[in-house]
Amino acid sequence: QPMVDIFSANIYKLKKFISANKIEDRVLICMTETIKQEGVTELQTRAISKYQSAKKSNTILEGILGGTFVGDVKEKDLREKIENQYNLKIEENNIQVLPLPIKITIPELLNRAIFYHPPFERGDKGFKDTTILLSILEDSEKNPEYEYILVTKDGIFSNAELRKEFSFNTKK
Repeated sequence: QPMVDIFSANIYKLKKFISANKIEDRVLICMTETIKQEGVTELQTRAISKYQSAKKSNTILEGILGGTFVGDVKEKDLREKIENQYNLKIEENNIQVLPLPIKITIPELLNRAIFYHPPFERGDKGFKDTTILLSILEDSEKNPEYEYILVTKDGIFSNAELRKEFSFNTKK
């Protein structure tokens, strides 16, 4: 599939909503470094799987490599090309990438995990969600003049405790 189709359908839906409501001058779409890296890794994993299959049958990998024969491509180069294309889509769509959280200490993070402070959950779940939340909260501390709206399909973020933490820390 072309990168435009697999970058993120949700980003394009959100952009369409923003455009339809004529609020482009008031809204900045952001994604956290965690989400970006997860997206890049997912695309790389899918592409490498297709690459390995194509390499066995000596075909051409369409959409990513153009007319290059699979045997001429190294996995490292394929991973790099995918990451570059993903970064280009972020730039083309004027998306700001929020950096990983740096204020939280390992003991604080461990405490959140041990006591299942949302988004941590039983079963050792919630690390990536926690880094996402903390990235947003740290950015909101740096930019108190902005309003933050978290758009997600992940049900953990509707947890009352998390909503309270998000609202308190973003002052909205």
